[in-house]
Amino acid sequence: MKIDPQLMNDRKEYYFFCEKLFQEHIAKGEPCYKKVWEGELEHPEDLRFQKDVQFELPHPLELAKVENNYFEMIDYEVEGPAMSCADGESYEFAEGNPYTNDVLDRAVIPQKHRLNDKIKEILGLDYARSMINTQLTGNIIPPHTDKNSWMMNYLIDQKVADNYKWTDIKRYFYFYDDQKYGQMMMMGNQMVKWKKGDMIEYPFWMKHTSANAYHKARPILSITGCTKENTWNRLD
Repeated sequence: MKIDPQLMNDRKEYYFFCEKLFQEHIAKGEPCYKKVWEGELEHPEDLRFQKDVQFELPHPLELAKVENNYFEMIDYEVEGPAMSCADGESYEFAEGNPYTNDVLDRAVIPQKHRLNDKIKEILGLDYARSMINTQLTGNIIPPHTDKNSWMMNYLIDQKVADNYKWTDIKRYFYFYDDQKYGQMMMMGNQMVKWKKGDMIEYPFWMKHTSANAYHKARPILSITGCTKENTWNRLD
């Protein structure tokens, strides 16, 4: 199925589309993530980090009042598709006050940076957007599904979107440090285990969440890429 900008811009349809793909994936017995590479990548020291505060959101049930009750169709504690952090109404919250803390310190890797070039070379990507996500002690990222709008819009702007299918959009995390006690990440219904130098891939539609209760920050490299190559089975 080719990338459809209309679907991407219809939040309701997009997330049910993602949920459908997730259920099909699980039915096949596929894992929610895979390790696809291991090695050493640089952590550039000359980048400008910014607090990510786009997650200061109202409770989804409050949003339901102005969203034609769409959110009421979703069980936020059990089965429903999670919202994306890309468009403002993002996360699954338990009943109570919304979570409003900064959840990440982020630094986007410039497109022409040597690290971005290295990532494309390693993973065989035609296009890549990379950023360092530093999760400080006590910060969490509630469960969500990314919309990957930057990559989608970039392909459209470059007039190459018709050359790719949805499944050509790839998502990766690279871990700069060993997993520490109190650090967690969950992909779909699986807990992630990692060590320094691991690169994992997960489907672009996969719901995920993370938290850092360790006394030091947890830096990772977040990558959105595009390629027709099947990187999912790279280390099988």
